[in-house]
Amino acid sequence: MAIPKLEDVRLNVKPMFLTLYHEYVFEGPCRFGEGMQLEKDFDLMMAGEKFKSWYQQLKDAMPEDVVNLLDPVEVQRDENFLTTDEMLDKLGEGRDDVDLYFIGYASRPYDLALEFAERFRKPCAITQACCASAITSAEFLSRGLEFYPFEDWADATEYMTVLRARKVLRETKVLCATRMTSTVSVSSPDSIIDPEKVTAKWGTRFRYVSAHELLDQISYDDPMKNHNTPGRKGLNFTEEDAK
Repeated sequence: MAIPKLEDVRLNVKPMFLTLYHEYVFEGPCRFGEGMQLEKDFDLMMAGEKFKSWYQQLKDAMPEDVVNLLDPVEVQRDENFLTTDEMLDKLGEGRDDVDLYFIGYASRPYDLALEFAERFRKPCAITQACCASAITSAEFLSRGLEFYPFEDWADATEYMTVLRARKVLRETKVLCATRMTSTVSVSSPDSIIDPEKVTAKWGTRFRYVSAHELLDQISYDDPMKNHNTPGRKGLNFTEEDAK
C-alpha cells in the first residue's frame, strides 16, 4: 500500500465565472450605451472578453507547486434574476474534489454566488473587483460562510500556501508508538497534549501501535515469529516495501 507524500498535496482550485446578460434593450441602473451596446449579443461578447482576462490573471497567479487549477465552470443568467436548480447543480458538479472556488463576475449575479455557497458550503474567494468584492464579502461573511477576499492577485498567490498547508494537516496521519499506558511523549513532553483537539481543529488523524510490536515489525523477519505477537501474522516490512 503506497503512502502518499504530503509534499505532493495540491490545493484544488475551481474557477467559477457568473454572468448576468440582458434580453431586452434598456438603460440603467448599471447599464449605459447606445445602439448595439444595449443588445444581448454585446453583453455576451463583453462577458466573454472579461472571462478571458480574468481567467488568464487567475492562471498566472496560482503557483503550480501549490495549486491544481481545475477546469472552469460558467453559468449565465438573464435580467429576470432566476436561479434554477440546474444552474446550482452545474456549479456544484464535482465539488467533492474542490478545496476552493474562485469567483469571477460579468455584471451583477451576486445572489447566485451566495445561494451556491449556502447550498454546498464550500470555501470561496475573490480578488479585488470594484464593488463586486465588497458586496460578495458582505453577503458571505455576514452569514458565517468561509470566504477569502484578496486585495490583489499577489495577495491571493501568497495565501494559497496557507490553504494548502491546512489541507496537508487535514490529510496527515501520525503514527504514535506507545509504551504501556503512556499518553504524554517521553521524548517530547512539550508536544500535543490532546490529539483529539488537533483532529477536531485540523482533521489530522492519529494511529496508535504498541512500541514493542512496532519494533518487531520493522524487521524483515518471518511475520509469524514476532516476539510480541506469537502465532499471529505481523505487518513486517517486505522487500516490496523497501523498494
